[in-house]
Amino acid sequence: MNNFSGLHASKFSPLIVVGTFWCITFLVYFFDLVIEYPSKNDFLLLLFFFSSLISGVCGYLAAASIKIRMAKKVACRQYAIVGFLAYVGLFYPIVNVYTGNNLTDFFALLLSPLDAYQSMHEMVSGDRMERAWLIILKIILSPFILFSLPYFAMRYINENKDKKYFVILVFLYFAMSVFRGTDKEIFDTFIIVFSVFLACRPNMVFKLFYKVKYLKYFLIFILFVSLIVFEFYHKKSDRLGDVESRCFSSTDICYEVDSGDPINFVTSLLSSYLTQGYYGLASSFDGDFNSSWGLGHSKSLEYLGSLAGISKSENLVRQLDSLGWSSKGHWSSGFVWMANDVPYAIIPIIIFFIFFWMGYSFIAFYKHGDVFSLVVFSYFFHILIYMPANLQLAQTGDLYIGFIFIFAIYLLRFVVNFSSVRNVKI
Repeated sequence: MNNFSGLHASKFSPLIVVGTFWCITFLVYFFDLVIEYPSKNDFLLLLFFFSSLISGVCGYLAAASIKIRMAKKVACRQYAIVGFLAYVGLFYPIVNVYTGNNLTDFFALLLSPLDAYQSMHEMVSGDRMERAWLIILKIILSPFILFSLPYFAMRYINENKDKKYFVILVFLYFAMSVFRGTDKEIFDTFIIVFSVFLACRPNMVFKLFYKVKYLKYFLIFILFVSLIVFEFYHKKSDRLGDVESRCFSSTDICYEVDSGDPINFVTSLLSSYLTQGYYGLASSFDGDFNSSWGLGHSKSLEYLGSLAGISKSENLVRQLDSLGWSSKGHWSSGFVWMANDVPYAIIPIIIFFIFFWMGYSFIAFYKHGDVFSLVVFSYFFHILIYMPANLQLAQTGDLYIGFIFIFAIYLLRFVVNFSSVRNVKI
């Protein structure tokens, strides 16, 4: 347990990390530092971006101003163990059903990401109802699975315990990435583990270069980033082959890519992933709002809505095809996905509350050691890091439904705690 006092700088570590990341990606896009984008709705983009950022800062400050009292902690270990066993048990069925591969294909697919990616696409292009049993099972177990990685990462980082659980989970997520031929699993795992490390070592942001122990963490961080970048280069270069340039479909926007030059290749592709969402966002300002009534920000929720007879609306993401961008194959930022459900004028208010809950859950963990808060913090941090590119968690159907369930319980617990403290005061 730790104690924040007043406006202790460590209280704002997640805000600084997310805010800095947003600003860097926006500046790389706006000033065409790597890829040259045509000018499009620049003033509206500036206004919306900084309105959202300022709203987020205000939300975090609001959370930091609250005196948090925890009436009762949740014993999370049993949930994390169930989640660990669930993911281990589901690993082979997921690999087999979603990729058509066997566990013995691991090393062959490790060396040939293109084969893994193609086999995965062939399998998922079929009817969802053929794998309905697995989808339902994943949804039921998803709240437990979401607990497992943050919990065991915390146990390992904070107490040097449960290392075997943590290592096995990280390896399984890496192996899933190998079987699918995608990078998503690696980046997701890195962001969640980093968020836990930030929660356990918030001083790192401010004491990085003048305390030896924090410099050690920084060097470990650089090592893992280097490994992730190498894996990214390996997969993308195998999938793209010998190309000299790439163009965004439905546009004249192109950029140079040299697979023979790893630095150029990684810089160009990463810049593409980190900035293309802003051009999609700028393009969407020319569209017409058509609400999907709370389902449009998630493909999975839209699909469930269609099963219930709710027709899909011609929302902003779908309109991108006629606005000089593409609704498929490109990112258009998480903001556009939100705008499928609410007007852009409302989105800064939503951002306020996302930052609020990230800040509240972070401080609740750091002050009281509340692991439930750590889990909630990790996934809000994940949502905000991905925001310039995509609403990533919401596109992962089973995990997003699990997150909604977890957050609903967390909100209920917040109300109960608040009521208990208020009654004590009275």
